[in-house]
Amino acid sequence: MVQEHLVDREFQANDWALERLKQGASGLLFYLTEEHYLPRILRDIQLPYLNLGLVVEGSGPAVMEALLHHAHGEILPVDKLQGYINIDPVEIAARTGYWNEEKMYELGELSRLTPPQFKFVCCNANFYGSCGA
Repeated sequence: MVQEHLVDREFQANDWALERLKQGASGLLFYLTEEHYLPRILRDIQLPYLNLGLVVEGSGPAVMEALLHHAHGEILPVDKLQGYINIDPVEIAARTGYWNEEKMYELGELSRLTPPQFKFVCCNANFYGSCGA
């Protein structure tokens, strides 16, 4: 079971995540920005044993680099990371009315940064279903 959390404060998000894992969650989904300090959010979380979702408002590559640095600091091989990072440029354009070409470049950067088991092209299925796609 995946539990989701909108990150406001890093340590609060970490406490929330550890509690959900104790209750049996098999995955964690965080809504965050590149300004959040990812090591605080992921402190004491055993990443190889769960599916990690990161929905990013802002720079996806910056968050992916933070995750990779965190894994390196934890002496965790990147091929043990499972999950996805979502920057969904189409959803952002539909929500804001503005097409941000920079997000397409970010997808290119993510294609180079993201470990093989981590997904980086995501779409918001309920959004696309609602628009008849």
